[in-house]
Amino acid sequence: MSIETFNKLIKFLKTIRMGWVVPFILLAKGENPSAQIRAIFSGVCIPIFAILAFLYLWNTSSSLIVTKFGTVPGPRQVLSAWGSLRNESRLEEIKEADHVRRLREKRVDYSDKYSETLKDLPGGAPDFGDPAENAKALAAAALVFGEVNELLDVSNKISISRDGQSARETAESFEFEPSKAFASVVIDRLLPMEIAFRKADETFRMSTDYDVLKSDSKEIAARKKAARHAESKRLAAEKAALLIRRQEITTLATRQALARIDSVPSGTMRVLDSIDAASVSLRPKLDAWFTAIEEAEAAGTKYRNKTKVKMLNKSFADNPYPGKETYVQQIGTSLKTVFAGFLIASLIAIPLGVVCGLNKNINNAFNPLIQIFKPVSPLAWLPIVMIVVGALYTPDDPMFELSFINSAITVALCSLWPTLVNTAVGVASTDKDFLNVAKVLKLNWFKKIFKVVLPAALPLVFTGLRLSLGVGWMVLIAAEMLAQNPGLGKFVWDMFQNGSSETLSMIMVAVFTIGIIGFALDTVMLSLQQFVSFGENEAI
Repeated sequence: MSIETFNKLIKFLKTIRMGWVVPFILLAKGENPSAQIRAIFSGVCIPIFAILAFLYLWNTSSSLIVTKFGTVPGPRQVLSAWGSLRNESRLEEIKEADHVRRLREKRVDYSDKYSETLKDLPGGAPDFGDPAENAKALAAAALVFGEVNELLDVSNKISISRDGQSARETAESFEFEPSKAFASVVIDRLLPMEIAFRKADETFRMSTDYDVLKSDSKEIAARKKAARHAESKRLAAEKAALLIRRQEITTLATRQALARIDSVPSGTMRVLDSIDAASVSLRPKLDAWFTAIEEAEAAGTKYRNKTKVKMLNKSFADNPYPGKETYVQQIGTSLKTVFAGFLIASLIAIPLGVVCGLNKNINNAFNPLIQIFKPVSPLAWLPIVMIVVGALYTPDDPMFELSFINSAITVALCSLWPTLVNTAVGVASTDKDFLNVAKVLKLNWFKKIFKVVLPAALPLVFTGLRLSLGVGWMVLIAAEMLAQNPGLGKFVWDMFQNGSSETLSMIMVAVFTIGIIGFALDTVMLSLQQFVSFGENEAI
């Protein structure tokens, strides 16, 4: 590697905030080992020690605070909550696959039932293959999902058992061997904790030892309250451990279920895929055929098999899985919303900032409005946006959900100001020599803007864009909470409304997710900012 390439690599790593890797690379090259070791200690070891200290303090203090939902979740509970969210994603994946299987069965059944009607289909019906092979493949798929659904239900059925004997009887009642084997795991690893917690919780609720009586002295009353508090903390700790164990068992079940689905033989999958391909090609033909029949009947021509065609068209219509959004999908929704708002803000702020920077009178005119609206909270903007957008955005077949539009516009209104101000400052501070050259070359207004002004102002413009994206990401969570846009903000609000120790852990997962994504977005914008800064400054 040449020296120039090596220096570019080092500069790139520093740009993307991976500068802590550089001392390791230089140490491997043998460049000033003592200096590199000091840099590693300063840039790697100290941050790691700080993180470990934070985790220790968090873990220690969390068990001391008991809320109405239980103890404040510690690092293990939050990590377990992240595992629960991943389990939900896997469960939704399994449910979606089962939904597709049931649709496939229905479509094959209707294609067989109305085979005579399909002979009249304009252009001919696609070949669904050999009926015997189809039936065999569909039966194999149904058997797999029968095993999977029973496997996923094992934990629920075993965990409510009164004792080990009744749990073993329940295990014997399962139809498939994988479910029986998994039931043994649940009985060994989860059931004792479930039974112990239920007994301890019932004893605590039924006990009168902690009730403060009127005849009790202050000392006795204080002891009873302290004992109740201590027992509450103990039960909360037991419940936290139980939730972690439940999550581990659910993870094991979902992984086994997905592995079973993936184990379907390739020959069976080819038959199922051919059925799906035939269904996809038949869908538009049936839709066009039914539309033509309705138009013909409107003109006075009756078609005797209209009802059958309607049934076929309905069964082959696009029917996506109606399940809830997973956590990852909600993250995607939030990112789409913030980028939509950021784009709207940029399209407004950059042109307006250019105009304000070029003309002092226009800048003086807009400056009071900027100073007034810049500090306004998204909680104040959102009701106004919802009312105005609700009145103006009323399409019969909307391309975007109303909640998405509300959130995006709120993000735009709150995040456009840093870009507007920085663009105006950047344009206003353009070197006069550049503007004089533009006059000498007799550049028209547009060429002067795009060839001279904007390139000179780019570093400050990107500083504003970076700040705007950070503000937009912070504003988004509050906007989604109120607008009920299905993103991270709504997720946090829903978890708060559920009100349990587990959902509190999930809120903390969302907090870390928001922080990590915000850090990543800022790093991307920082890299772009430094790229257009021509080495003039080092952004923090």
